[in-house]
Amino acid sequence: RRTTAGRTVVDCLRLAPRPLRERMLDTALLRGWISVDELAYRVETMRGQRGVASLRSLLRGVEAGARSRAERLAQQVIAQTGLSGWAWNLPVRLLDGSTAVLDAALPHLKIAVEIDGLAHHVEPDRFQRDRTRQNGLVALGWIVLRFTWWDLRHRRADVVAAILRAVALRASEL
Repeated sequence: RRTTAGRTVVDCLRLAPRPLRERMLDTALLRGWISVDELAYRVETMRGQRGVASLRSLLRGVEAGARSRAERLAQQVIAQTGLSGWAWNLPVRLLDGSTAVLDAALPHLKIAVEIDGLAHHVEPDRFQRDRTRQNGLVALGWIVLRFTWWDLRHRRADVVAAILRAVALRASEL
């Protein structure tokens, strides 16, 4: 028998050891094997089945729009700015016709926050694409702030301060 990618992801998440579940879901979301909406639907329709409680817990972690553990941590840090109006995984059409998906953004101020993980920046072509994409955003007037996992874990106050400085700069331009 065959099944859909989404159903396979859900079955694996239900049965996988707890330490692996979050990483597995992050990978599935990033690769498009399942969406948050599909996960929510499957959690609702599988009530009472083994592992559904853990799926519900995973779902709560991604419903706010974060697609990775780093983005969920970024949401916590960004909440410390006290600023509202954040959009997560915001698509922005670039001048060359391509689309950049911003990890976090204040669209009305054109401020983007990108979370850089080593896993996604080790490959030279991916590193180059990110730089080209950032240049495209800057050409449209965006301020792009880049932070790492280390920044989010160990330099929270610096991250918050950098975001607030960018907001103050942009506000002074208006």
